[in-house]
Amino acid sequence: MALDDKQIESKLKDARGLFPLLSEYTFLNCASRPPLGIPIRKRLDEFYDNMMHIAVDDIEALFAPIESSRQKLALLFGCQPAEIAITTNTSYGINLAAWGLGLKPGDTVLLIDIEFPANIYPFLKLKETGVNIKFVKSHNGQFDVSDIELALTPDVKLFSTSWVQFFNGARNDLEALGQLCSEREVFFSVDGIQGAGAIALNLSQTGVDLFSAGAEKWLLAPCGVGFTYLANRSDHLIKNHYAGWLGVDWGGVFTSLLDYTRKFKNGAARFEIGTYPYQEIWGFEAALDIILEIGIDNISHHNIKLLDLLIGYLKDSGSYRIVSPLEMARRSSILSFTCDNPEHVYKQLNDNRIVTSYREGAIRVSPHFYNNLDDIELLIEVLRKIENEGFR
Repeated sequence: MALDDKQIESKLKDARGLFPLLSEYTFLNCASRPPLGIPIRKRLDEFYDNMMHIAVDDIEALFAPIESSRQKLALLFGCQPAEIAITTNTSYGINLAAWGLGLKPGDTVLLIDIEFPANIYPFLKLKETGVNIKFVKSHNGQFDVSDIELALTPDVKLFSTSWVQFFNGARNDLEALGQLCSEREVFFSVDGIQGAGAIALNLSQTGVDLFSAGAEKWLLAPCGVGFTYLANRSDHLIKNHYAGWLGVDWGGVFTSLLDYTRKFKNGAARFEIGTYPYQEIWGFEAALDIILEIGIDNISHHNIKLLDLLIGYLKDSGSYRIVSPLEMARRSSILSFTCDNPEHVYKQLNDNRIVTSYREGAIRVSPHFYNNLDDIELLIEVLRKIENEGFR
C-alpha cells in the first residue's frame, strides 16, 4: 500500500533516529560508507553473542538470513531470487563477468575511461590471455549511448560500466544500454554499487546481464557483503572456473558430506563457493529491512529533494561550479562541485564536522534518507561563509 506524504515524512524522521552518528556529525558521505544503524549493530551483536555463549550450532538459524536477504534483494531489484548470489563485494561479480564468459584471444572488452578501478583491473588482467581492452573516451565526465553504439565493433564481446559514476554521480541509462548490447549480442556487465539502495531499479526490465554491488554504501551494510545479479537468460553464458562446497545443493542438511555426487545449485547461488561472512549478512538483512520499510521510490525522491536545495544555492553562487549532470535522467544521490580551492573547502567542511568526500578535484556530497533539509542548510551556511572569506 502506497504511503501518503505524512507517513513518508514520519518514517524518514524515525529512520534518522536509527543512526547515532547523525547527532555528532552532519554526515553527507554515503557514497563512501554509511553510518552504522542501530538495527544493524543489534544483529551483529546477536551473532557474536551466539558465538560467545551458544556451543551447539543452529544451522537453520545461521543460514536463514542468507536466503532471507536473497528474497529481499529480489524484491528490491525486481528480479527472481534464483538470479541473486550473495557475495562479498563488487569486485567478486565483476570478476565473474571477466573470467566466466570464456573470452578468447582477439575478443575485446569495452570500458569507459572514468570507471572506478574495481571495474577496470579485473578486465585489464585479461590482456595476459590475449583479450583486447578498448576504452571509450568520456566527455565532461559522462558518455552517451551513441558513444557506445559507435564503439561496439564485431570483436567486442563484453561491455562493462557503472550504473552511477563514483566521482560525479552521473547515472547511465541501463535500459538503453542493455537494449543496445542485446541487439549486438554483447554481454552487459554493470558495477552497481553507487546506485543500489538509493535509486529504484527493476533489473528484469534493463537488459543487464550481470549487476554487481557491494552493500557497504547505500545498502547500509557492514563491509564484506554484497550481491551479484545474473539474469536467467544469461546464466548459461557464465561458467564456473572455480567451485566450492557451498555452491553445491545440500538441501540444507550437512550430514552426508562424503557424498560427492551432489549437483551444483541452480542459478546464481552456485557461485557462493565457500564459508559466508555470516555476521555481515545478518547485518545486511537488517539494513534491507530498513530500506524496504521506507520504500526505494520514497528514498530516491527524498534524496533528490535534498540535493535540489544544494543545487539552488550552488547555481546562485559566483564561486562554486557544479560538475555533476543536472538532467533528471542523469541524476543520482551524488552531487559534486568544485571551486578555485576545493581542497581548502573540503578541509573547512571537515573542521565544521560536515563529512563529505574529495574526489577527482571536486567535493562530493552524498546524502541518504537519514539526512534532512537542516543538514543541507547547514552545509550551505558553511559554504557561504567560506566563500565570503575568500577561500582563505
